[in-house]
Amino acid sequence: MSEAFLQLSAEEQADILQTYAGKLGQRAEHLEKDVWICWVLQGLFGMPGRLPMAFKGGTSLSKVYGAIRRFSEDVDVTIEYTSLDKSIDPFDAKTSRTACDKYTEILRVKLAEHTNNVIRPHFETLLSQLSEKATTALNISADGEKLFIPYPSRFGKDESVLLEFGGRNVTLPNEERRLRPYIAAELPDLHFPEATVQVLSPSRTTVKALA
Repeated sequence: MSEAFLQLSAEEQADILQTYAGKLGQRAEHLEKDVWICWVLQGLFGMPGRLPMAFKGGTSLSKVYGAIRRFSEDVDVTIEYTSLDKSIDPFDAKTSRTACDKYTEILRVKLAEHTNNVIRPHFETLLSQLSEKATTALNISADGEKLFIPYPSRFGKDESVLLEFGGRNVTLPNEERRLRPYIAAELPDLHFPEATVQVLSPSRTTVKALA
């Protein structure tokens, strides 16, 4: 059974990340964050009973499709709006603007309830199970749309992965992809976090969204 990278000592992790940073053309800190991005995606998309959602944004375009060459640090996720509330069809031409505005506010409230009451405690449990824990606590924004998940960095103070949620759009079309850290291909004898995710297709260039 292969050894887990996150179970290695801080010194061993730092040495591996610094050794491969030059070879992969990345900063060691970015390779480290990429490992934790995969850990976060693994936790999110492996969550029991999760709502339909899709990984999107710059990190998905760079990590999944190679469409962006720069390292993108944040994780953007759309939660299917109909899984939060189905009281009206905002895309029906007969639905008034006033009704759409009220529905948008409902979705904001439902998203905040879901991130605070379901996703936040799920990650608090996952963080509590780590052999080494960050000294800073998980943080969530007042609107529930930004979740800051801390991890112990080998290059200074604790860092965090920002999970940013939206709940006013659809999640189709999407594709299922398996994601691994960039460094994992260089070290086949080590086990790294990996995630099977639904990622928003880049072919969706213009989709009507709720304001």
